[in-house]
Amino acid sequence: MNDYQKVLRSRTIIPDSLYVDRDADRQLANVIDDMGRPGYILVARQMGKTNLLLRMKRRRETLGELAVYIDLSIGFSDARGLFRHLIDSLLESSSITGVQELIQNERNEGALDPSLEYDRHLRRILSATDKERVVIILDEIDSLVGQPYSDRILSQVRSMYFARANFPVYERLTYVLSGVAEPTDLIKDKNISPFNIGEKIYLNDFNRTEAVSLLSKAGIDLPLDVSDAVFGWTSGNPRMTWDIYAALEDEIAASNDIDASTVDAIVQKLYLTRYDRAPLDHIRALAENDADVRAALVALLYGKGETLDDRSRSKLYLAGITTASANEAPKIKNRVIESALSETWLAQVEAGQKGLLTAAGRRYESGEYSEAVSLVDRYLSSGGSIDTLDELEIFQYGMSLYHTGDYSLAIAALEKASTQSRSNEVRTIINYHIGLSAMLLGQMESAIAAFEPLSSAVGPYRLRARHALGTAFLKTSIKDFSDKIISINEEVLSEAPGETSLSDTEKAEVISAAHYNLGQVYAAQNKQGWAKKAFESASFSASRAMKPAYASARLNVAEGIQERIAILKEVADIIIRDNVPYNKARGTLGFDQNDMAELLAVALETVESDTFHQLLKTACERTATNAFETLVTLATEADLKTDLRHVRTLLKHALTEHTICREALLKQKLNAATIWLRNSAEDERHEAFKTYWVLVTDPAAAEFLSANDTVLLANHVGELAKNGDLVLAKEITAFVRRNEEILASASSTVFAFFVYNEMVIHRLEDNYERARRAAREILKLVSARDVSNDIYAIRQPELVDSLRQAASNEIGFHSPAVAKFRRNDVIEVVDTRTGLRYKAKYKKVSDGLAAGYLELSGAPSRKSPFDRS
Repeated sequence: MNDYQKVLRSRTIIPDSLYVDRDADRQLANVIDDMGRPGYILVARQMGKTNLLLRMKRRRETLGELAVYIDLSIGFSDARGLFRHLIDSLLESSSITGVQELIQNERNEGALDPSLEYDRHLRRILSATDKERVVIILDEIDSLVGQPYSDRILSQVRSMYFARANFPVYERLTYVLSGVAEPTDLIKDKNISPFNIGEKIYLNDFNRTEAVSLLSKAGIDLPLDVSDAVFGWTSGNPRMTWDIYAALEDEIAASNDIDASTVDAIVQKLYLTRYDRAPLDHIRALAENDADVRAALVALLYGKGETLDDRSRSKLYLAGITTASANEAPKIKNRVIESALSETWLAQVEAGQKGLLTAAGRRYESGEYSEAVSLVDRYLSSGGSIDTLDELEIFQYGMSLYHTGDYSLAIAALEKASTQSRSNEVRTIINYHIGLSAMLLGQMESAIAAFEPLSSAVGPYRLRARHALGTAFLKTSIKDFSDKIISINEEVLSEAPGETSLSDTEKAEVISAAHYNLGQVYAAQNKQGWAKKAFESASFSASRAMKPAYASARLNVAEGIQERIAILKEVADIIIRDNVPYNKARGTLGFDQNDMAELLAVALETVESDTFHQLLKTACERTATNAFETLVTLATEADLKTDLRHVRTLLKHALTEHTICREALLKQKLNAATIWLRNSAEDERHEAFKTYWVLVTDPAAAEFLSANDTVLLANHVGELAKNGDLVLAKEITAFVRRNEEILASASSTVFAFFVYNEMVIHRLEDNYERARRAAREILKLVSARDVSNDIYAIRQPELVDSLRQAASNEIGFHSPAVAKFRRNDVIEVVDTRTGLRYKAKYKKVSDGLAAGYLELSGAPSRKSPFDRS
C-alpha cells in the first residue's frame, strides 16, 4: 500500500472530479440564466457555499461567460476601496482593452462620488466586453456587518437592477451574494436592501443519494451498514461526511476491518472528545457566549422548537445547528451536534453564569462601566434574576447604568439598591445619583425631591446636593425660582473653599458649575455684564476637560466677532490637544454633542476653517463615521439647547461642500436636505430648495419618495404661486404628477394638500375649468372612505376640513346658483366624469351638484373671487 494516494484528503477547494451537485447548484444556475434578480445564499459555515460559488464560476467560464469571485473578508477601509477592487478584478479577469487608461484617468481626477464612479466604470466595462453574461460573486458578505459603508455597497447592488430601464447594458450583469448573516444585520435600511428583490438559494445537507455519490466519485466502496451509520451521525452535513469518509478511507488503506462500530469510534475521536473540530468548535463557543442560543437549545431539547421566534430560528440556522423549514419546527441537524450540545453540558455552562457577576464587579472597580453592564445583562438574559443580586452587586449595576447614560434603568436599579442597603452613607450616594438621573431625564420634580433632604443633611454630599438642587430649580424655571437659584449657588460658592469632604478637583467642579448657574440666571434677566463675568468665572474655575462645556454660554454673551473667535480657538485647542471626548447623550452634565455642534457652527460662521476641520476630525473619530454623517448627526440630534441657526449651518455645509457630501449616499443627502429645507430661514430658502430639488429629481431617488416630500413640494409651490413664479411652480407640479403613484400612495390627505396648491395655480392663470377639476380631485382624495385609515387625516382633522371647504368653495364659485330649483323640478345636468348629459329631477342630482361631479348643462362660469386682477 506504499503507493496509496489518499483521495479525500483535506482540501479548501473541491475539484470537479469530487464535487457533488445539489439542488442549490441547479437553483443557482437558473437564477443566473434568468438574470432577473440577484441570487443570495445565507447559510452556516462548513456547508460548501464557497465551493458552490467557485463551481458555478468554472461552469460559467466554460460557457464563454465572465464570472468574478470576490472574497470580502480581505477587508476594505471604505466604499471607494471596495468598489475599485471590484472594477480591477473585472478588468483583470476580462480580455477587454481600451478602458483601463480612461478609468485610471477618471480615478486620478477624484471628482466622482464612489457610487457614481463605480456605476460609470462598470458600464464602461460592460460596454467593452462581448460576454453574454457577467456575474459578480460577493462571498463572505457578513464581513460588511458593522462597516459604515455596508448600506452603500448593498444599495448599489440593488440599484443596478432598477437602472436597467436607463442603461440596457446592465441586462448582461447580475450579482450573487453569499455569507453567514441575516439581511437585517447587513443593511440598516430595508428599503434599499438587495435581499428584498433577490432570489434566496437554499444550500442543504447531502441527501442519502448525494452522500453515496461522494463515495462513488472518490472510488471508496463501503458496506451499506457503514455508509448508513455515517449518514445516521451526520444527516449529510458535507464537512462531517467528508471527514468521516476520509477517516474510513485510512482504515481501508490500513487493511482494517470496518463496520458501524468503526464509524462510532471515529465520530467519538474526531468530534466528541475535544470538541475543537469544525463546525463544533464554533457552535459550542456560540452557545457558551450567547444566552439566547442556550435558551433556544433548551427549548429544542424539550421538544418546544415551535415556540421559538423567527430571530432565534435564524440564529440557530446560520450557526449550523438546526435545519431550515418554513413549515416545520426547527430541529437539531444531526446526532453529532446534538451530542455536543447535551443537556448536561448546557447545565454546566449555566452554572458558571454566576461568575459573570464577579467579573462585572471587577469591571466596575476598574471604571469599565459598559463592560460591567454587559456582564450583568448577560447574567440576567441567561436566566438569572435581578432578585438574586446582593446589596453590592445591585449597587454597582445601578451606578454602572448611570455612568453609561441609561438613566431610567439606573433609577430602577438604584431604588432597589436603596431598599437593600443598611448603610446611611451608601443610601446617600444612591439617592444623590437617583436625583442626577432624574434631572438628566428631565424629571425635575423627582430630582428636587431627591436632592432637598440631602442638601440639608450633614455629610460629604450636602454641598453637592445643594448645588444639584439649584441646578434642578434652574432647569424647572429660571423666572419662577431666580431668587432661590441665586441664593443656593451663592451659598455654594461661599462654603465650597472650606469644604473638607471634597477634593480639590471636586471643589473646582462644584464652584465652576455654581458660577455657570448664576450666569444662566443673569442672562435670563438681561444682565449681560454680570452673566459674562459669571461664565468667565465658571470657565476659569473648571478643569480643562470641563471648559468646553461652558463654551456655548460664553459665546452667547461675547461682544463682537473677535471675542467669539478667541473663545472658539481657546476651547478648540483644549479639545484637540487634550483629546476631550464629548458625551453622545444629550443634556448630560459636561461637554456634550450639542456643545460640539455649536462650536462647529460658530467656526463656520466666523470663517475659521482650520479650527472647523480640526474639530470635525475629532468629532469623526468620536463617532467613527465620515464627515457628512457626523455633521448631519450633530445637527439632527441636537436638542433645544442648540440654536436652530447652527443646525442649519451644519446641514448647509454638509450638503454644499463637495469634499464632504461626495461620500454620502443619495438617501442620506436627501434626508439631510429635507431637514434643511424644512427648517430653513427665509434668506436661505432658495438655496435650500435648489439643493433639495437636485436630489429629489434624481431618478434614483424615486424609491425614497414619501409624504414628507409631498408636503415640502406643495409648500414650495404655494410660496412660488404667492410670489408669482408660476414657471418653477408648474415644473414642480409636473414632477409630482410624474411620480404621483408613489407620492399619492403615501397619504391621500397630503396629496390633496398638493392638489390644493395646484388648484391655486390654475386659478391664478384664470383656468377655472382646471381649477374646478382639481377641486373635484381634492374632494375625492379626502372622502370619508379614503381618510378613514390615513394617519395624517387622523392627526390633522382640521386640515381635512379645510381642504374639503376650499374645494367645495372652488366648485361653488364656478357653478350657478341652484337654490332656485324646487325638489321636483326637472333639470338638465352633465356628468363631468363621463361627459354624459341627461335630465333628472333636482332632488335626484342635488348631491352630485354639491359634490361637483355634476354640473348644470350650459351654465356660465362666474369670475373667481380669488382673481387678483
